[in-house]
Amino acid sequence: MTVEATLTLADTLIFTETGKHLTDLQTIIIRGVWQGRKYPEIAQEYGCTEGHAKDVAYLLWKLLSQVLGEKVSKSNLRSVLERRMLVEAEEVIAPFCGQSPLAPLVKGGNQNQGGNQNQGGNQNQGGIRI
Repeated sequence: MTVEATLTLADTLIFTETGKHLTDLQTIIIRGVWQGRKYPEIAQEYGCTEGHAKDVAYLLWKLLSQVLGEKVSKSNLRSVLERRMLVEAEEVIAPFCGQSPLAPLVKGGNQNQGGNQNQGGNQNQGGIRI
């Protein structure tokens, strides 16, 4: 997932919830955090104080947490948005596939219907169980 796709997703989610697009500083914060940059660097790029960048970031994480339904912070932004992008992609693709493209991974799909068992007697599940 690219930083641009992340920005588009975040902007769309926030616009849907609030009717407002990301500000320039919010965009720079997301891009900077995505790239592993620290708040002083982000603030310098925007031309504000580190404290102001942190304050705006705090409110941004709070808003994204509300919109996404899970805690968002500087340290987990990437994983939360990547996970959401997978959900969004699944919702778009699923109607064309007849089932979720992630179903084999999530529900232990692609199971061998013949009941193949290994020497230990466990069925080969072929997927990841959650």
